[in-house]
Amino acid sequence: MIAKVTASDGRPHPAYRSYVLTSLGVVAFFNFVDRSIFSVLAVSIKDDLALSDTEIGLLGGFAFALFYACLGLPLASLADRSNRVKLVSICLAVWSAATAACGLATNFLTLLLARIGVGAGEAGCFPPSYSILADYYPANRRAFAIGMFHAGGNVGFLVGLMAAGLLADAVGWRTTFFVLGLPGVVFAVFFAATVREPQRGGSKAAATAPLGIRHALATMRKRSALVHLTVSYTLSIFAFYCALAWLPHFFARTYGMDLSAIGFSYGLAFGGGLIFGVVFGALISPSLIARDRRWEFLFPGVGSVLAVPAFLLVYWVGDLQLALFFTALGSAAVAMGLGPAFSAVQSLAEPNIRATAAALVLLISAIVGQGLGPVVVGALTDMLSATLGDLALTVVLSVSTAAFAWSAIHIFLGSKQFVQQIVTTQSVQPKDAAYGD
Repeated sequence: MIAKVTASDGRPHPAYRSYVLTSLGVVAFFNFVDRSIFSVLAVSIKDDLALSDTEIGLLGGFAFALFYACLGLPLASLADRSNRVKLVSICLAVWSAATAACGLATNFLTLLLARIGVGAGEAGCFPPSYSILADYYPANRRAFAIGMFHAGGNVGFLVGLMAAGLLADAVGWRTTFFVLGLPGVVFAVFFAATVREPQRGGSKAAATAPLGIRHALATMRKRSALVHLTVSYTLSIFAFYCALAWLPHFFARTYGMDLSAIGFSYGLAFGGGLIFGVVFGALISPSLIARDRRWEFLFPGVGSVLAVPAFLLVYWVGDLQLALFFTALGSAAVAMGLGPAFSAVQSLAEPNIRATAAALVLLISAIVGQGLGPVVVGALTDMLSATLGDLALTVVLSVSTAAFAWSAIHIFLGSKQFVQQIVTTQSVQPKDAAYGD
């Protein structure tokens, strides 16, 4: 039975609030399952459809990210004006169906269209979800809530990578898309029926009329902390998606791993690291933020610093087991800052532009980071492979880690203005700290 929605004081009941967080975690689970499986299945798809590394980079990165970014902003603006729960449900059904449709592809063009559908649907997942959580959880618990939301996604990433490799060897990559894509359509109906839209801003006084994309852009321009956070997140995503898209190929070319081994070993290392990192960040950051609010902003920078040596060791350690260990360490370092980073975005934006503000960050990071990263790696690898052979991919991936260091610089610069630029609303009350989770 679903928990009682409100407590006696009219605020969200703690049990129901936890149910909403769990439900959104399942949505994120399906999001990352559908997003992650392509990187593993691409090894078979490349051979079956006779695609180049550049085409694989386009399918794994830019084709997905372009529509993810372009539709993210209008969908987020719609979320700031309408029912966010219904929007998330519809988008979940769309991207899950599009994932299944990938199994019907017969060439680059048809697979491209299916991947565009996945990106278009997933564009409506994160900004509305962040906004929902910001209204169910007080400011001092948002890093926890958003972090645990991402933990659900990272469990999906782990399951997706491991299941994709095992299923592809057992039933082929086409059937794998069907098996992992269609369950999300079913859950979309359940989510819409059981999750209630929260009061925007946490109170009637805070729930003013939506201000729109133009105001969100103006907010970003005048709040330098938000600009630095956006640049930092974009650079981190660039390096992260270079690794995510191409590490399966790296392990196949460097260590001769087959799909099952890649899906299980790499999936366990990368996905397990993501889960550990995001849960670690969600549990540790609230106490640090309680002592000094700047930690909401600084925490992602620590992860970016740790990611540089971790991923460099992945590419050059020369031992499979150690490479997998440092893969887990690197992914954990990146993931630990996700909850605080998007909690900081919510803190820097008014309640009625929170989804739009998050979408702006995701739009820029999707185009520059998620979109260009895999394509750049694929194109440079094609260019250098004539002289460097399989080592070309290792060299290009190593250079990409510089983006993590650059990301950390912007975090530390923006932290100087963060506390002064936080937006406060009437939804933040002293007794919020007493809410249990």
